Amino acid sequence: MLKSADNNIIYVAPNYRLGAFGWLNGPTIEAEGVPNVGLHDQRAALQWVQDNIGLVGGDKGSVTVMGESAGAGSIMHHLIAEGGTLDPLFHRAILQSPAYEPQYDPGRLENDYIDLANATGCSVGSGLDCLRSKTTAELDAANRKVVSTQPYGTFGFGPAVDNTYIRDLPGMELANGNYWKGVDLVIGHNSHEGYIFAQTTYMDNANFNTLINYNYPNASGVMINQIETQLYPAPGLFKKYLTNYFRTSDLIGQWVISCNVRFLAKAYAGSVWTYVFAIPPGIHALDTIFTFWRSGLDIGHLQIDINIDFLTEKNLATGFQSYLTSFVQTGDPNTMREIGGFPSTQYFPQTVVGDTLTSLNMDLLGFSVRNDQYTDSMRCDFWQNNAWTGRK
Repeated sequence: MLKSADNNIIYVAPNYRLGAFGWLNGPTIEAEGVPNVGLHDQRAALQWVQDNIGLVGGDKGSVTVMGESAGAGSIMHHLIAEGGTLDPLFHRAILQSPAYEPQYDPGRLENDYIDLANATGCSVGSGLDCLRSKTTAELDAANRKVVSTQPYGTFGFGPAVDNTYIRDLPGMELANGNYWKGVDLVIGHNSHEGYIFAQTTYMDNANFNTLINYNYPNASGVMINQIETQLYPAPGLFKKYLTNYFRTSDLIGQWVISCNVRFLAKAYAGSVWTYVFAIPPGIHALDTIFTFWRSGLDIGHLQIDINIDFLTEKNLATGFQSYLTSFVQTGDPNTMREIGGFPSTQYFPQTVVGDTLTSLNMDLLGFSVRNDQYTDSMRCDFWQNNAWTGRK
């Protein structure tokens, strides 16, 4: 990416706490500790940039934050922190597959805390003092145990509603206007986000219904029925879904990832560009290979080390990179996009929000503008409505 920008950007890569170390939430944590501490880690890193980037020639007034998957989901939470009244400390954002499992139910969050405490040998009611007495190794083992027992298609610890820093789910806050304004966004998702998160075996209608009831414990019977019969109906020959695997992956892909693109595009209309990464198989995180691609790239046992100009110097990956680095440098993905590559980049228009989003599509044939079927209004609008959560 530095090469794509001709070394005219500064790239800062921060760390933050993961799993239970960063995302232990619920009533006990709210009373005795700090929930969503991973978000506070990230904000501390952004404050570090504000305080220090000028020392190396950077401009603290022109910061672009970039995240993939959970990183992009974190960016959504910074945009709605404290009901959107808190300056997120960045001016532009690139969100690639913005993902988070919506966690809002105090009972489930508290159960995750209790499970972690039990896994470390802390008794119920002993509070955080007991957990604080444990070693990092003991806490890490307990964290892994709790996460490994989560149902397939769920993700364990993550950002959650804490009623203070995060007052409601990002989708709801965006719908209600409770977000930081004046930020420009490039947002994308992959074509088959849910494929790696759906159970490939033993998934029948009953298992699908169990997953629904687990994920939406406060939803009414009417809501559950709407999910199971209208939005994601049972599979069959000549029906919307051939198998429950495709049904489940579609639900998880939209609920956890692609509908977040629509939520943001609606809120930031007029200052947002969206894309779909559809290079087969289009699974979650595949776009990171293209985002950070370079000649001589070593991916596990695959060593790519050829140097043919139109293949290695100007190609799909470098064209894709140029949209991102142009946005970082100018606030527009088109201004400094690569010209003369194979295939050539196309003009990247701002997103139009309708029944679907008009987005830049990237596949093996190159770049084109299409309607994004994964951001349809019927299903995404359902997920942006508070009703299925039971929160008032």
